[in-house]
Amino acid sequence: MLVPLFPLPNLVLLPGMVVPLYIFEPRYRELLARVRASGEPFGILRIDPAKRTGDPLGRIARAGTLVRLLQAEDHPDGTASISILAGERFRVHSFSHSAPYLQAEAELWPLADGVAGLEQIARELFVRYLGSLPAQEARQLEAAAPAGPLLLASYLALHLRLGPEQTESLLEADSLWERWQMLSQRFPVQSSWLN
Repeated sequence: MLVPLFPLPNLVLLPGMVVPLYIFEPRYRELLARVRASGEPFGILRIDPAKRTGDPLGRIARAGTLVRLLQAEDHPDGTASISILAGERFRVHSFSHSAPYLQAEAELWPLADGVAGLEQIARELFVRYLGSLPAQEARQLEAAAPAGPLLLASYLALHLRLGPEQTESLLEADSLWERWQMLSQRFPVQSSWLN
């Protein structure tokens, strides 16, 4: 599939994350117009500003997240403020310059099946994280926590304030089980399920 791309410095999204963006460059205004007209998703890929390479494409990650437009507010100067919702991850096979913005020939990259008891493991790790917080903050996070291990992993990663490299490693994990194992290294859980 050909995916319109919006590469951004050090931004990595996991499923369920909602992010505001400000659209000001002409090429991304065109991308936004396309997405609004078609309803199709577009891809967010991380640009690593620290990577030194002669090829600008060499700084762009090959794993990204498809996002859907939630809302858009147009401004008189032609710019727009939007919010997006992160969904499935994808893998880039090749880049294309056939539009004013970068595109990629890509494929969806589903996570491998999990393991039995993953929901309980996820809940245990999340409760352990909540136990490290002040009581009022823990109650607020608990009240807003999503159900299910996939979205709960994204929620926890967001609140752990992981760096872009760590979040990219989570995105690239082979399975949701592996993603939770990686999170467990930040807040170890005394559980036989993690061994």
